[in-house]
Amino acid sequence: MTTRFDARFETVEAAVDIGPFNSREEAEKFGVTRENEQVRFAGVAARGRVEAFDATIALLKRVQSSSLDAGRRHGVVNRLLAGEKFGFIHDETGRSWFFSRTDLSSEVESAIRAGDTVSFTGSIHPHPNKDYPQAFSVKITEAP
Repeated sequence: MTTRFDARFETVEAAVDIGPFNSREEAEKFGVTRENEQVRFAGVAARGRVEAFDATIALLKRVQSSSLDAGRRHGVVNRLLAGEKFGFIHDETGRSWFFSRTDLSSEVESAIRAGDTVSFTGSIHPHPNKDYPQAFSVKITEAP
C-alpha cells in the first residue's frame, strides 16, 4: 500500500489536514507556499482526509471573524527595548510570545511600552526552528 501525506494547517481555533499528496516533499511545498498570518503550516502528517484547500481556508476565516475577541489572548509586554525590531509578551498562562514591530499598526507601534497590557492572536505552536510562538494583531488594552 502506498503511503499518502497531508499538509497540516492551524489557526487559533482549529487544525486541518489537506491532501492527499504522493510524497512528504509535495505536501510540505504545498504547506509552505500557502502559510500566512491567519493560517500556519504546522507540518506534514500521514494520510488523513481529503479537503479542498480554498474551502477550508474560507471556513477557518469565517470562524475567526465571527469569534471577534473570543479568540484573542491577553498578556503584558515584558520586553521591548528601544531600537529592537521585536518584543515579548508574557500571557496569562505564563507563556512567552514573540512579536515583531513590523507586524504592529503604526498607532500601536508608536504607543506600545514594556508593562502595557495587550490582547493578541496567534497559535501556541512556534514556527519550525523558533523558540517562541508569534503574536499577531497586538492591541493595547486596559488592565483587567
